[in-house]
Amino acid sequence: MDSFIIESERVYLKEFTFNDIDDYFCLNSDPDVMKCIGREPETDINVIKENIKKIRKYYIENPGLGTWAGFEKKSKKFIGFYELAHLDNTDEIELGYRLLKQYWNKGYATEMTKELTKYGFNEIGLDKITGITHHNNIESQRVLEQAGLRYIKDAHFYNTDVMYYSISK
Repeated sequence: MDSFIIESERVYLKEFTFNDIDDYFCLNSDPDVMKCIGREPETDINVIKENIKKIRKYYIENPGLGTWAGFEKKSKKFIGFYELAHLDNTDEIELGYRLLKQYWNKGYATEMTKELTKYGFNEIGLDKITGITHHNNIESQRVLEQAGLRYIKDAHFYNTDVMYYSISK
């Protein structure tokens, strides 16, 4: 049985396993999805397999944190991923998500980011949660704000200029 992490009204999260390779590949190979995070689509299945290995290793090294596969409760279909994980080369914890296009603008991102914020503070004991988004990604800026994060500054992470948001307990 896959490790269940958290659920919201319409979404549940579980640890990624190698059974999720095709779903993860579908997500990361979509040019529109990857454009939102400023990266090229991943078209090599071996890169996806390596990513899942790294994700699984991160679970062991950082209990309670990670990148989790998100599923719609009603259909049991993969919708994307959500994460609470270390922000690029820092000790800060970043709240992030990436959804398949057919699940955009349906409230799934906001719904689960609110739950992950509560989880991070109440279950993990975090004092602060950060989030980043590209300047032109208005939708993600709204999601972070609806989850309680506030714009703090412009910053540079993952080799790109971003807007940096945070919320403290």
